[in-house]
Amino acid sequence: RSLSSGAQAPVAGIFSPDGSIFFTSTSGDNLVHMVDPTGLTDTGTINPKLVDGSGNPVPPQFLAVQSRSTT
Repeated sequence: RSLSSGAQAPVAGIFSPDGSIFFTSTSGDNLVHMVDPTGLTDTGTINPKLVDGSGNPVPPQFLAVQSRSTT
């Protein structure tokens, strides 16, 4: 399935601790997409606003997820 926002190739990806969301950074739009793994649908995006030394936008090359308490 296609991702929104002109995404091209995936760069990095990681599942949420409970497996309900797959986060993937992509070239082309330089965003992090939140993907529902059961429906393979793009449910939202995060703009990390990362830039290279010349000020050009770049995608994240490493993603990490921290679990947090729900109580």
